[in-house]
Amino acid sequence: MERVRRLAPFWSWLPAFRAVAESQHLPSAARAIGIAPSGLSRAVRLLEAALGQQLFRREGRRLELSPQGDSFLSAVREAMRAIDEGLLLLGAVDTTGPLQVAVAGSLVQLIMLPALDRIRRSHPGMPVRLHRLLDSSTAALRDGTLDLVVSHRHAAHRDLVAELVGHVPYGVFCGRGHPLRDAGAVTAARLAAHAFVVCEAGDPWPSHVPRKIGLQVTEFSDAVAACAQGDHLAVLPLGLERSRGLRRLPSRLPAAQPLFAITRRPLPGPTARLLGAVLAELRSGLRRPAR
Repeated sequence: MERVRRLAPFWSWLPAFRAVAESQHLPSAARAIGIAPSGLSRAVRLLEAALGQQLFRREGRRLELSPQGDSFLSAVREAMRAIDEGLLLLGAVDTTGPLQVAVAGSLVQLIMLPALDRIRRSHPGMPVRLHRLLDSSTAALRDGTLDLVVSHRHAAHRDLVAELVGHVPYGVFCGRGHPLRDAGAVTAARLAAHAFVVCEAGDPWPSHVPRKIGLQVTEFSDAVAACAQGDHLAVLPLGLERSRGLRRLPSRLPAAQPLFAITRRPLPGPTARLLGAVLAELRSGLRRPAR
């Protein structure tokens, strides 16, 4: 009971603190949780006074988390996640909302969609919403907007866990009309004489090897289509070529890329079980050799 008595004075202020901390903008936080900005501001001031700590730095109307506030936000998020999982176990809240997953466009068709198709057999009612992987996806994972990020890049943060699920093999591909279509061994110097199409999200081409960028696109599917037309080379994961008439050139570039599944620190409960099913299928898919 000592812990209950210690927490009781702070408990009602925590939702207001989290809303303000994640938006760092009082009007936006007020709209998100349906409380007047003046009420949010008062709750944060009372919380800071009770803690004896400055949780925000204030510059005019701008709020920025202090180091103490940043540490406290991590603890509040974890506490709220634990309560939410408890409500799910009791069936006290709606469990029909989708699992929110961000994945690089190059991996959606090859890895993510087959994995989701397979787990429908064991979790037929599990809805999933796929998001485009962005620089902001890690922050969205931390604040609970996303449940899983699938990326070639490791995310180092105290609130997150990055698990290596396998390696994705890549190659250099061309379409039917490309001059290198029937080439034998292709060196880096020979590749450098031809233009590549690159998605703005990037690809795993080694930075120390020069190449010519002839076309940059925003969507991965557009990069695949441009390569299939025969005017540009493209760096693609192995397996996509089967449906587009592409040919992988006999080159050692680029190397296979590690694939990480990034989540918040796991808690026991329904969400953890669903994530576990997705990760198991991702690992299984990567163990299947590309044909």
